[in-house]
Amino acid sequence: MGSIDEDEEGDELACDGEAVQPSSDSLAAPRAASPVLIPAECLDEEGVGSRSATSVEWGSNEPRMGDEDNLRVDVEEMGREPRSFKEAMKFPQWHEAMKKEIEALEDNRTWSVVQLPEGKKALGTQWVYKVKYNSDASVERFKTRLVVFCNHQVEGINYNDTFAPVAKMVMVRTFLAVVAVKNWELHQMDVHNAFLHGDLSEEIYMKLPPGFNKGRPGAVCKLHKSLYELKQTPRCWFWLQR
Repeated sequence: MGSIDEDEEGDELACDGEAVQPSSDSLAAPRAASPVLIPAECLDEEGVGSRSATSVEWGSNEPRMGDEDNLRVDVEEMGREPRSFKEAMKFPQWHEAMKKEIEALEDNRTWSVVQLPEGKKALGTQWVYKVKYNSDASVERFKTRLVVFCNHQVEGINYNDTFAPVAKMVMVRTFLAVVAVKNWELHQMDVHNAFLHGDLSEEIYMKLPPGFNKGRPGAVCKLHKSLYELKQTPRCWFWLQR
């Protein structure tokens, strides 16, 4: 299968697209086939794979690196947060975390894979890695997040209003005071990955995530749901609650 052709990860935030055939406007279908990861030894310093690379599937139990020494991870190295996709691919814990993140985004119908329309540009993407710890300093989980490079979004083209109203603290304190005076029960809740549920009204295209391979040259992701770091993501969540 083919691999990613464009620079997906680096110190600079880049988002150059390629002009190809128009895309389909249909929503993403449920995940039909597992996306593919490229082995670490087949990646260059920017995390871009060569076309001769042998693919590694997200669904595998461990990433096949070709060198078993890469999988002998001591506690110190395992707890260190990777600084690049290529580095993360050396550790099965991060490989599994990226797999789950991609599956969750596809199950949420966050995007559909299409060809980039002529005259459009695709925003770049990057993986962010974070080790979550328990109160006793033991590792709770390995968390990954796929973010979009929003610094190349153009106002009026792929975003408009970005503000989202929030409750002032004085109102929150007043509400809590009323609850206390009237001896009411108070409940709270948390929405898991809240920002990922907002619907986008703008036409936004995103480069394939680092390591993501659909075997379609020129393919990009057309976003249907908001994603982390998009300028309008908080506002999309606000409108969803109305």
